[in-house]
This record gives sequence, C-alpha cells and structure tokens, in this order.
Amino acid sequence: MKSIDIKNLPKEELIKLIEKQNRSLDLEKLVSKVTIKDINKKVCDSCGGKLVKFGEDSSFKIYKKPTKYIVEKVFTPKYKCEDCNKMFQAINDSPFGHSPCTPSLATSIIDVKYNLGVPLYRQAST
Repeated sequence: MKSIDIKNLPKEELIKLIEKQNRSLDLEKLVSKVTIKDINKKVCDSCGGKLVKFGEDSSFKIYKKPTKYIVEKVFTPKYKCEDCNKMFQAINDSPFGHSPCTPSLATSIIDVKYNLGVPLYRQAST
C-alpha cells in the first residue's frame, strides 16, 4: 500500500483524491491528526456503578486551512454501567452530524461557489 504525504500535496490533487473513486475514498490514508473524545467521569449517573468500555465509534472530519486540508480521525469510546447496563458516550458536537464536512470546509466550498462563481461540478473536477 502506497502512503500519501498530504502536507506536500497541492490543493488540486487533494480535491481530486477526495472526489474520485465513486465518492468512496479511503480517508484512512490521509489522516494527519487523531483525536479521542471521551467522557470525564466513568461513573453511572443513575446508580453510581462503574462504567466499562465496550466499544468505540470513529469518524472522519476534513478541515480546510489556507493552502492545505487536514483530515482528522475522531474516536469516541462507548461505556456501559456494569450494574444497570445504561450506555454513555461523549456528545458529537459537529453541526453536520456524521458527515466528514466541517464548517471550514463548507465555508470554503460556499465561498468558491458564490464569491468566485465556480460551479460545484467544476470544483469537484479540479
């Protein structure tokens, strides 16, 4: 498997990588930052029992900085109470839900579309 250094990748090539392959790009290759969102206390609110980790969710977020894109992988551990089996997980604070789109990426797309007049299909093809 060939690794890709996205720090030196031009903007146009990164956009091509994201848009091609039938919209199913393996973002794992482009990850430049890993974040773990965890809950603060590992005690059940209802019964006071100890929380045990039983899994985790992962998602990708794509941020746009001037002249570069950052792909972040976010892990969110899941816990359950040993006594009452109630589940706990950190809250997803993304305004776009399960989408990898972030406010900075959406702002960039909207800016290029409406301020520069570049249609979406041309943004996707560059």
